[in-house]
Amino acid sequence: MPKAYVIAEIDVHDLDAYKSYIAQAPISVADYGGRYLVRAGAVEVLEGDAPLPRVVMLEFPSMAQAKA
Repeated sequence: MPKAYVIAEIDVHDLDAYKSYIAQAPISVADYGGRYLVRAGAVEVLEGDAPLPRVVMLEFPSMAQAKA
């Protein structure tokens, strides 16, 4: 079965709420077999528009687990 990837562009408006979220998110991701491939970091745009300030890429064993 092919792996599935989730890519999110994030713009944080409430830093306190976001800190709570990032403390809990890795647990949820792991519960569904996912793992972080990219978390924020420097972004270099080679073509097109720049993404939002934070970029996250997750890998899951299947599309069903990514959607769950």
